Amino acid sequence: MYAAFPPIIVGASLWLESYAAIAVAALPLEAIAVRILFEEAFLRRERPGYAEYMRRVRWRVVPGVW
Repeated sequence: MYAAFPPIIVGASLWLESYAAIAVAALPLEAIAVRILFEEAFLRRERPGYAEYMRRVRWRVVPGVW
């Protein structure tokens, strides 16, 4: 879901030729990025072994990007 949402929201804006919607799409994209950071902090704190997983798997959202 985290990797698929950005292309969908930006792509739909481009498909509809709504350049204002592209600018507005930045808001939910930022919200998702913040949520991912909070979620990973929670998992690192609450789930044993998650810190090791984070060290082993460098790219957890989009390979080569994040």
